[in-house]
Amino acid sequence: AVNRTAVLMGKIHDRLAAGDDLVVLSEGSFGSRIVPDEISWPKENPGATVAVAFMEEINGTGKFHNSVELLQANRSVFRYDKNRPVPILTTDVIPGDHPPSVVDVLFTPRNITDKEGQRTNVTLKVAAAICFDFDFPDVLRHASDADLVVGPSNYWASIGWNLWSDNRYRAVENGLTLFKCSRNGISGAVDPLGRTLWQRPTVAGDTVATQVPIQKGIPTIYADQTGYLFGWFCLLLFAPL
Repeated sequence: AVNRTAVLMGKIHDRLAAGDDLVVLSEGSFGSRIVPDEISWPKENPGATVAVAFMEEINGTGKFHNSVELLQANRSVFRYDKNRPVPILTTDVIPGDHPPSVVDVLFTPRNITDKEGQRTNVTLKVAAAICFDFDFPDVLRHASDADLVVGPSNYWASIGWNLWSDNRYRAVENGLTLFKCSRNGISGAVDPLGRTLWQRPTVAGDTVATQVPIQKGIPTIYADQTGYLFGWFCLLLFAPL
């Protein structure tokens, strides 16, 4: 039998050894939480970050949290529990009681150096959401202060493009870069202006490496509490036009 955890850990180590600054796994990749000490972190890239997606049983109840945790060397940066489990199909998943939060993450990308050739630190405000969360604008609004949102997902291949087309609006509404890793769906990245940086269908076992620009988030009208009023105003204005 193939040890799934060992395979996934091997892929994480392969990408870190290749110099990746951010490694994102698809939804529910691991059957339990991974602690930072289980990963071999590259000393030359102290800002290397891994977004680990996992299912964690709640006190032997047969119920689970569907979670993603951002890890760096010897520490957990933050954890988020999925707020919107899929109805009927995931009745064993308990929704998290905290919306996406935004934290400062220090990256040390190899292509940004000072005059002496030393890596220059880059701090980005990062948040996370999972799969079905992205279909709810009110959930992602809590991450509107972020520069980057990572989104582990597990979609049905037949509707992958439809969901990805909708999810891209979350980046525009909140003025952030969205980076999604999907099992049996569309993985990709979108910048704060809604421009697709990359996209491709991915299935279980795929490993994809790409580059996206480091950029800060931008303020938008939809990120505040009047955002949806603007949309309704446009809809009402459409009738006489």
